[in-house]
Amino acid sequence: MAAAEHITENEANRMLASTLSSNNPERDACIFMLGLKAGLRPGEIALLTWDTVLDSGYKHGKIIKPKKFTLPTRIVKGKKKTRAIHFNAYLWNALHQHFLANFTSKKDRVFLTNKKKPFTPVNMRNWIVKKFKMVGIHGSGHSFRKKAGTDVYREVHKHGGTICDVKEFFGHSKVGITEAYIASNKRVMIQAAMSI
Repeated sequence: MAAAEHITENEANRMLASTLSSNNPERDACIFMLGLKAGLRPGEIALLTWDTVLDSGYKHGKIIKPKKFTLPTRIVKGKKKTRAIHFNAYLWNALHQHFLANFTSKKDRVFLTNKKKPFTPVNMRNWIVKKFKMVGIHGSGHSFRKKAGTDVYREVHKHGGTICDVKEFFGHSKVGITEAYIASNKRVMIQAAMSI
């Protein structure tokens, strides 16, 4: 299988803008944001249930913003350990809008197809590729994940962190795997080389 393409900030914004003309803009934006801001794999997004995402944040038909939710081993690739997913303002807003538009019950899957059937990991991957093609971008569900990795690495670096922190964000077993998710920036590399 070919490596997923890295996408630019502009391409990510084009994908998000494309949701406005969708049959279900809240669902589509939430799917994209889970990839872009939380680095979830398409298969993990497909298998999410409302009780997993809302955890203890659901009371009397309303949701209260939790700080994070935990991906259970049944969803995580490799099924060996859980992974914490932290909410930032963008991700929370997307999830909240999707909840208001599409929530059914706590035990149901978070994302349903236009035919009201739960997405499978395979049809979620195919659906995302189709959405990229509709916008004229060569990408996949893992392209969102790679964008998240690049963004997280840059933020972590600003705060004195290392690639090991990004490894934890993704739940990877080895740093070498994480390195493939971070796009290089030739301009930044040249500036750094000139300043040492």
